[in-house]
Amino acid sequence: MNEMTYDDQLELEANLNAGARITLPPPSPITPQITIQRQECDGKWTDETRINEFIDRVVADELRVAGFIEDYAPRNRNQVIEALQNGQTLKYDLDWYANIRQTPQSQNSNNHPALIVCDCGHSVRKEMVMAASMGTSCTNCYDRMSD
Repeated sequence: MNEMTYDDQLELEANLNAGARITLPPPSPITPQITIQRQECDGKWTDETRINEFIDRVVADELRVAGFIEDYAPRNRNQVIEALQNGQTLKYDLDWYANIRQTPQSQNSNNHPALIVCDCGHSVRKEMVMAASMGTSCTNCYDRMSD
């Protein structure tokens, strides 16, 4: 796959600033069974609910790039969805942070924090365990478990 050069990007920006318009394809009525995240300008990832809109924006960006790079085959909607499912991060605009990705699996599942049974008999999260002179304890039993 050809990469977009700096000169290509400058030319693209100039054409867009001059009023060039990219027509987005009509939104698909079927939402793919994936969850995506969008990168914010501070670099953090946030969950995105407008899945069809962002997939269509990736397709439009692929078409835009194809106009500037010879022998570049833009991805269609199904190929974009497949690329997301394979763990790729895809651009939907020119900004450095204009990326989407499939939500990582660790965030899809409802992982509950591991609980530790203290010597006082209570179950607490690992980071809440306190060391007392009579063994481990929760925050409520610390005074009782300390000499």
